[in-house]
Amino acid sequence: MVLVICLLLFQTARVEAADVRLYRYVNADGSLVISHTIPAHEVAGGYDIIDAASGRLLERVPAQLTPEQLAIKQANDRERQACLDDLDRVHSLYSHEKEIDRALKEALASIDSRIKNAEANVTQLRSEQKTLEREAAQLERTGGVLSEILVNNLERTQIQMDTLEGEIAQRHRDKVGARERFSEDREIYLNGHCPDMVANF
Repeated sequence: MVLVICLLLFQTARVEAADVRLYRYVNADGSLVISHTIPAHEVAGGYDIIDAASGRLLERVPAQLTPEQLAIKQANDRERQACLDDLDRVHSLYSHEKEIDRALKEALASIDSRIKNAEANVTQLRSEQKTLEREAAQLERTGGVLSEILVNNLERTQIQMDTLEGEIAQRHRDKVGARERFSEDREIYLNGHCPDMVANF
């Protein structure tokens, strides 16, 4: 019975020894410290948890970031995630670089078609406007009074032309934007990866 108790106590001691963990950290003086406890004021600096029996690293707790470092990390994380999202988008749209060129060509052709339609409408409205202006001029020469309908039609054609000319200008800007957008897609596709963007704090 005594032998059994001794064996049990020995086994318990071995298990307890195997479960002992130590803390390894660098203190405020820059010295490496290994202890069974870690002062609260040293926790923010980061520490290692190691197995007392083997010295094996069990866990590494990194140092807490300052507000400035945290802001940098969050900005880097957002930038990297945006890059990963762009990669996913580009690779889901294109399987080859030539597909990017084809998509750009189709986008520009679509915009050009809208520009031509708008220009044709402007030409038609300008012709209508000239007809109305001749009618108004004829009335003025003969001492007639411009009707409200004629005045409204003149104003309407001018507003419509201004609107269409604004649309045409926007479509030309759209072409510039399309070239830039597809150029960025090509660069993303060819680059094929995102930087790690790990800050050295």
